[in-house]
Amino acid sequence: MIAMETMAVDLDVDIKAEGEEGISEMFDPHGTEATEMMNQLAKALKSCGGTCGILVVAEEEGEVALDEVTVTKEVPLGREVVAAGAVMGNDPRRWWQLLGQKQGPCIAWLDEQPEHSVVFLCFGSVLFGVKHSKSQLKEIAIGLEKSGHRFLWVVQAPAHDDPESPPFDPPADPDLDALLPEGFLRRTGGNGRVVKLWAPQVDVLHHRATGAFVTHCGWNSVLEGVTAGVPMICWPLHSEQRMNKVFMVEEYGVGVEMVGWQHGLLVKAEEIEAKIRLVMESEEGERLRARVKAHKDAAAMAWKDGGSSRTAFGQFLSHAAASSVRLACR
Repeated sequence: MIAMETMAVDLDVDIKAEGEEGISEMFDPHGTEATEMMNQLAKALKSCGGTCGILVVAEEEGEVALDEVTVTKEVPLGREVVAAGAVMGNDPRRWWQLLGQKQGPCIAWLDEQPEHSVVFLCFGSVLFGVKHSKSQLKEIAIGLEKSGHRFLWVVQAPAHDDPESPPFDPPADPDLDALLPEGFLRRTGGNGRVVKLWAPQVDVLHHRATGAFVTHCGWNSVLEGVTAGVPMICWPLHSEQRMNKVFMVEEYGVGVEMVGWQHGLLVKAEEIEAKIRLVMESEEGERLRARVKAHKDAAAMAWKDGGSSRTAFGQFLSHAAASSVRLACR
């Protein structure tokens, strides 16, 4: 058995909304909120007795990295910590081959669109994705239509209010005619597609036609956007998504923020239209595209022979193998 394993931890920390007093402290590795987060991480790791290491999906050359002080001093657990980069493979279509599934009609539709012309909107997986309210869905639809740009939009039905329903109840099939403005699908059918529940996100992001990504800033989505070289419009809702947004917008300049989310209010159609136009039409959008391409190239270099990610992953495997031998000899 290999004792080193990857893990995800739900940190019960109150992350303040952007603009509230104290938000900057959260990103100080020595601040009280960061310390509390790491203390909870330490407790979680201590409860995993068989875990002798941590594989972190973050990059150094791609500048999406953990702070060394935070990792080594705030979690002094004697475990190996390896930042191995975006472990996603070079060919996203390979995942479909492994799953034995077809890619679906949205990829065929993308094949017919000009390069960098489509705005892709997706807010997470079927079970764990963000489920916008009916009012918010209407604002998104209006903003998309007014922008005039091609789009591929993954829509999930709004969350139900039944407290007795199971947390992982199968998602409801969204009634697009009821949820979206009257006539929206007919008016936008020539330059847009609305997909129910799910789309092959990695494939869409790597497609030549995709020009922008409206995302909830989940870490997988962040890395998939960066490694595909697609500029992002950041719309975080909860958890670490807000911290990820700061990295994307303020630190690395690969995205712009949809600011209307900050106070729990609707993001209005006017802002949605403006941010799409900014990324797709302006000089600032071109600068975003250039920066995210530089990060994409750096991430790819990190996985070449001698690159930091390939080296780190090799160290991870060596450490895991050595730990497995030690456990077998006990």
